[in-house]
Amino acid sequence: AEEFLDKPTKENAINKKVVKTTDNLGFNVFNYTKDTLILNRFRESLINEGLINSGTKQKDFDNAFCNQPVVNKVDLTGNRNKLYHLFKYLKEKDFIKEKNYWNKVPHLFLLNGEEIKDKTKISKANKIKGINEIVQIESIVNKL
Repeated sequence: AEEFLDKPTKENAINKKVVKTTDNLGFNVFNYTKDTLILNRFRESLINEGLINSGTKQKDFDNAFCNQPVVNKVDLTGNRNKLYHLFKYLKEKDFIKEKNYWNKVPHLFLLNGEEIKDKTKISKANKIKGINEIVQIESIVNKL
């Protein structure tokens, strides 16, 4: 991964510098300063629908979707099939621009409080069988 700042050193840790790499930069979906209301609404919708942990801080959520370094990963909750559809639909609607976006998911998100060690846990998930779940996710994204 390409590095933008110095490698971690004791001096950098003391100065609280964050090492940015292309892997831990959030998706470039929203503008950090211009899209504040959209980000707030998006986070609340995902919490209300049980797709992210209710304890997710707004700043951590914003970092994951605003091309910022992610220090605290967003905890995706629930059914991995729903999460697959969420990311797939964000890509389909051109919110996520990256070609290999599944490669970033483990660097930005947890799944039910655990590290995602294998991106295929989500990228190769089974399709959602219930139309209500699909409509629910598409409704959230379409409101953005």
